[in-house]
Amino acid sequence: MIRILARTRAGAGAGRGDESDAPINQGLKAMRKGDYQAALEAFQRAHQARPSTRSRTEIGLAEQALHRWVEAETDLAG
Repeated sequence: MIRILARTRAGAGAGRGDESDAPINQGLKAMRKGDYQAALEAFQRAHQARPSTRSRTEIGLAEQALHRWVEAETDLAG
């Protein structure tokens, strides 16, 4: 459910050319390819540029895919 809402928001803001979307999109592509470390790094760049619930959630999901359970729980609860 969280991922669906996050993607809906991304689609709504896509026309604005928000540069913080670029690392999120890179991270999503990396996740689809199974490159979870690259995805995590992209989501972290997005969060540094513009902290948001979406970027923090994506970080948590990438950490979960990397079996970093404690970090994932912290970011997903945060």
